[in-house]
Amino acid sequence: MGVFLRLAWRNLWRHRRRTIISASAIAFGLICIIFFHAFITGFNESYIENAVRVYMGHIQIHHQGFQESMNIDDYIADPQAVLRIVSQTPHLQAYTTRIKGYGLTAIGDNSSGVLILGVVPEEEAQATFIEECMVEGKYLSADSIGTIIIGKGLADNLQVKVGDSLIIITNALDRTTGRGRYTVRGIFRTNYSELDGGAVFMNIADAQGLFAYDDKVSEIALLVDDSQNVPQAKRFLIEQLGQERLTQLEVLDWTEIAPQMQQMVEFMEIFLEILLVIIILATFFGIFNTMLMSILGRMREFGIMKAMGTRPSQIFRLIIYESSLLGLIALAVGAGLGYLVTVLANINGLDLAFFAEGFEAFGAITTIVYAKLTLNGFIFALVVVITTTVLVAIYPAIKAARIKPLEAIRYI
Repeated sequence: MGVFLRLAWRNLWRHRRRTIISASAIAFGLICIIFFHAFITGFNESYIENAVRVYMGHIQIHHQGFQESMNIDDYIADPQAVLRIVSQTPHLQAYTTRIKGYGLTAIGDNSSGVLILGVVPEEEAQATFIEECMVEGKYLSADSIGTIIIGKGLADNLQVKVGDSLIIITNALDRTTGRGRYTVRGIFRTNYSELDGGAVFMNIADAQGLFAYDDKVSEIALLVDDSQNVPQAKRFLIEQLGQERLTQLEVLDWTEIAPQMQQMVEFMEIFLEILLVIIILATFFGIFNTMLMSILGRMREFGIMKAMGTRPSQIFRLIIYESSLLGLIALAVGAGLGYLVTVLANINGLDLAFFAEGFEAFGAITTIVYAKLTLNGFIFALVVVITTTVLVAIYPAIKAARIKPLEAIRYI
C-alpha cells in the first residue's frame, strides 16, 4: 500500500498542469456547494426573521382561544405576573405587550375594517421592525397620545395623509361602543398585506381607553436571539406559567401562529434543495469528465505497467489513490475559499434587488440575504465532494485496469 500511495502522490506532481486543472475543477464545485448550502440556510432564516420581526414575534402568549377568536373577553388579566416570567426566558432578546382587536375606521365617506394594535412604542420598536418601516411622518412615542400610525395600503384606500384625523369605532369590554378620533402621525409599509392594508397602531394607553381594558392586555409577543432557540424558550414559558397556575394562558410559536408561513418555508427549502441537487450533479459530471479525460490520456502508461507485470488490481488501486489525494488537495483549497466567500457573504450580505418584486410577494422588507454557514452544511459539502471524487474515478480505473498492453498502442 505504501509503495502505491507514494507512487500516486508522485504521479500527481509529474503531471503538474493536469493536476492543477483537475483540482481547480473539484475545488470550484466544493465552493459552489458550500456557498449555496449557506445561501439556502441564510435565505430561510432571513424569511423567518422578516416575518417575526415585522410584527409577529417568535412566540406569543394569549388567553386560551384568543388566537382563533380574537374575542376581547379573552384577555391577560395580570400581565405583570406574566412579564416577570417572560423576563427570565432563556435567549430572550425583546418582548412587547399589546392590546389587539378589530374595529372600523372612517374619514368622510370612506371607511374600512381595521386591526387595532395598542402598543408600548419603545417595546414595539425593540421587538419589531415597524419603526424602520415608516415611509411618511413619525413613529409613535410615549407621549404621542391621541395619534396613530397606519399602513400604506389603508392610507391609500381611505385617501388620507399624515395630519388627517380618523374616527375609530370598536366594541369595548364593558359592552359599550368604544369610539375615538385620532390624528395620523405616520404611515408605514411592511409589504405584508394584512398590516399595510388594514392595521392601525396606537399608544397602549389610547387602546386601554378605547377597549375599556384598564391594565389588561391581549397578548405578549417575544423575540429570541435565534429561531433555533424557540423550542427551548417555549418549553420554559409553558412550565413556568403552569407552576404559577396561569394555565388559562396559551403559548404559541411562530409555526402555530402562522402555519402558512411554515409551509412556505418548507416549500422554499424543497425548491432550493432541488437547485442544490442540480449543482451537485453538475459538479459530479464536471469532475467525472475531468477524471475520465485525465486517465484516458494515460492509457499508454497503464499498458506499459501491465506489460511489466503490474496486476489489474494494483492499477485500479493506484488510480483510486490518485483520485483520493487529488480530492484531498482540492478539499483543502475549496474548503478554505468556500469558507472565505461564505463569511464575506455573511458580513456584507447579498443584495438581490433584481428579485425585489418576488421578495415583496414573500413579505420581505429587505432584499439583503446573509449566507449562514453551519457545521453540518460544511461537513455535508466536504463529504459530497470527496465521495464524488472517489466514485467518478471507479469507472476510468476499471477501464484502465482491464486494458491490454497491445490495445494501449491506440492511445499513443
